Amino acid sequence: MQTVETLKMSVIKRNGDVVPFNQEKIKNAILKAVKATNQKIEDNLFNKLLSDITEEIGERFRNIFPNVENIQDVVEKHLVKNQLYEISKAYILYRAERQKARELEKAQIIEKAKTGHLYVTKKNGTKVLFDLRHIRNRLSQVIKDYEIDQELIIKELMKNVYDGITTQEIEKALTLASVAFVEKDPAYDFVSGRLFLQKMYNEVIGYLPNGEALEEEYKRAFVNGIKEAVQSNFLDKRMLDFNLNKLADSLIIDNDKLFKFLGLQTLNERYFIRKFDNNLIELPQSFWMRVAMGLSLNEDKKEEKAIEFYNIMSRMLYVPSTPTLFHSGLIRSQLSSCYLTTIEDDLTHIFKCISDNAQLSKWSGGLGNDWSNLRATGALINVTGGPDMTLD
Repeated sequence: MQTVETLKMSVIKRNGDVVPFNQEKIKNAILKAVKATNQKIEDNLFNKLLSDITEEIGERFRNIFPNVENIQDVVEKHLVKNQLYEISKAYILYRAERQKARELEKAQIIEKAKTGHLYVTKKNGTKVLFDLRHIRNRLSQVIKDYEIDQELIIKELMKNVYDGITTQEIEKALTLASVAFVEKDPAYDFVSGRLFLQKMYNEVIGYLPNGEALEEEYKRAFVNGIKEAVQSNFLDKRMLDFNLNKLADSLIIDNDKLFKFLGLQTLNERYFIRKFDNNLIELPQSFWMRVAMGLSLNEDKKEEKAIEFYNIMSRMLYVPSTPTLFHSGLIRSQLSSCYLTTIEDDLTHIFKCISDNAQLSKWSGGLGNDWSNLRATGALINVTGGPDMTLD
């Protein structure tokens, strides 16, 4: 049975943010409905109601993230199931009122945006008027290779803007607006990826260059990123033995377009090197080249081998396993994927292997344990002559 203690899952908020499941929000919503009807619920019934709701959410959404509406549907169902009709009615009316209020607020925001009265907060804290033409220009750059409806994305974006929204939040909202239509047409997956790329270019380079300027800034960011990562003690000092300008000239920036949204999001969140302040250092092609350099550290012709590895990986003809992508070129360059441990029928060795597993797991190694040598349940212990009770 799922309880608030055992249910570890995430929920998609209306603005697209993914947050941990919080049973307290369900509890408070039900209590508001109870208060609205001037009724009471016995503690036993209330606790059972919360437990049943939590259990169904855990079962129904085991492999996907539910959104807020999904959870509210489950709450409504259990209120009716427990014959709490008046409370259920109050809960439904509350949902409808909140939905109406959100729609009215969105309509007002859209009108503000159209008439030039919506403000955007820039990185330096200054506020400027929201300019829909700027959004359309950005979209035009990324959809030119695809036959998709730009206005669909604009309309979806406007659902999530508000007065005072930051430029970073607009970038995120624009990408998520495109992601919303991936099931409609796979082209939106590539468009979402390109929008996400723009966000990363902006973060690493400091602004959004175009054309030849993008290529020059990209290469400069690669060279500076390697030097900064070595200086910050992230990367092995031998990475500076490479001719970084030669490797930079070998980067194929267009290969960034091979990524779909989910691939870029995964790399950005888990694999790219970041500073201690969490600011991004690597871009996709910089990442592939850094991995290739780490694999070529002991080669006689370092640059040639790194470029050879890079050309294969950046076209995704071959992608190494996770530990290699994580650690190639780093101070602790642990590149192996899997470790098999044979455990002896000895308490000291058992705990040694558990300790080894913890260290291997720390460095992203996959674990496999062979327990064949351990005695059967109930077998006698050699030292004491008594039965083994630990596996009962």
